[in-house]
Amino acid sequence: MGRLDVANPSLWVGTTPEGASQPLSGDTGADVCVIGAGIAGLCTALLLAQEGRSVCVIEADRVASGVTGFTTAKITALHGLKYGELIKTHGEDVARLYAEANQAAVEDFARIIGEQRIDCDFRRMAALTYTEDDDWVEAIRAEAEVLKRFGHAASVTTEISLPLAVKAAVRLEDQALFHPRKFALAAAQFVKEHGGQIFDQTRATDVKQDGEACVIETAKGSVRALHTVIATHLPFPGQGEYYNKTWPSRSYAIALRVGGDVPDGMYINAESPVRSIRPHPTEDGTYLLVGGEGHRVGEEPDTDKRYETLEAWARERFGNNIEVAYRWSAQDYMPADGLPFVGPIDAESQRIFVATGFGKWGISNGMVAARILTDRIRGIESPWAPVFDSLRNVKGKVPDSGDNGLREAASATDIPAGEARLLHRDGRKLAVYREKSGVLHAVAAECTHMGCTVGWNNAEQSWDCNCHGSRFDLDGGVIQAPATKDLEKVTVVA
Repeated sequence: MGRLDVANPSLWVGTTPEGASQPLSGDTGADVCVIGAGIAGLCTALLLAQEGRSVCVIEADRVASGVTGFTTAKITALHGLKYGELIKTHGEDVARLYAEANQAAVEDFARIIGEQRIDCDFRRMAALTYTEDDDWVEAIRAEAEVLKRFGHAASVTTEISLPLAVKAAVRLEDQALFHPRKFALAAAQFVKEHGGQIFDQTRATDVKQDGEACVIETAKGSVRALHTVIATHLPFPGQGEYYNKTWPSRSYAIALRVGGDVPDGMYINAESPVRSIRPHPTEDGTYLLVGGEGHRVGEEPDTDKRYETLEAWARERFGNNIEVAYRWSAQDYMPADGLPFVGPIDAESQRIFVATGFGKWGISNGMVAARILTDRIRGIESPWAPVFDSLRNVKGKVPDSGDNGLREAASATDIPAGEARLLHRDGRKLAVYREKSGVLHAVAAECTHMGCTVGWNNAEQSWDCNCHGSRFDLDGGVIQAPATKDLEKVTVVA
């Protein structure tokens, strides 16, 4: 779930067509219904289509219009300092299987892209986690040792192509990057060419198991399937309460045209603030992508500053001869215990599956989820399934949501141009934004998911819920699950 017509389109959205639109019209059926046309959903659909299963994919907006269209698009098993963390919290066997699954995902992407001759700017490239702080050097070395012990091509180095005083870096060879939306559009086309159905602009509103099948309800018809995969980033049905096992994080990225050499390799630092760096080669030259500035959704009163901070950091490191060609933000769900949830939505629904909580590494973990769920539907138990078990007892606690930053005003006349305020009218809470032209936009302030008060995102011009991450456009239309119902639009007179 997402939108292509956003205030800040990504490099991936800005360099691809919308794609042909075909909403659902009436009722249909398939062996498997996949809800969500992002990486996790489309990879699942593609693998199932390769197995000869009939597949129906439904998407609330357009293909790869959500998180997949706004990622940094690294295909890698090096997830910061993930393996040291997993050994501490889950043990070495879990860490080993997580590494094995994610490296297998890298190879799956390479194989599929090669076999199908998908033009998606795929490049093999090393991934590195680095530090500029002496306090993190030992952790860097330990991460490399763990990966080597697991049989991966890891090493420690200080020789990198970034203009930074790096103290140490763990380097993992033979990783990759690509253009995620080019891949997603090609994957959708593959599914259609192999007998599958792709319906966009069709928001699922309910999923229920009905005997030996599932029924997926939408405003435009229903789908009946033997199995359902909910790949909407966070499941919108309440079963499993995944909104209480994960928390929503928003982060930012800029794509730069750089007057000079662009670093070779994909980088992320170990310390805070996080900086993610990688090139993206195109026929018109190479972009430099810089990401970071993450925070809980709905808790930043001035999101524009996050972009400004990234640009300032880039200018300090790469010089002033740079141009910001694109800027965008993405939303991820962080699992309480550090592992994604892939499997049945709950113990009673053995035909409805979820894939969520990828923790900002959704490209590789999306493919891992596709493999696990495809095996499950085929009646095969994946060796990775226990690590990603959706029904496990979760260790760890989701941090409490804080202040959403939406200040109150006594009346609409007190709302400055270009700002949003909370108004109380006739026992109701209203969220109101005044355009710089003076035009007012007002919606009911309670999120339609579970009633939390929304905050204002000035950079993306959206109402964001800091409790569970639902997002709505200026006039209340749903952008992001778990909400499925729009905020009520209200008329306010200044």
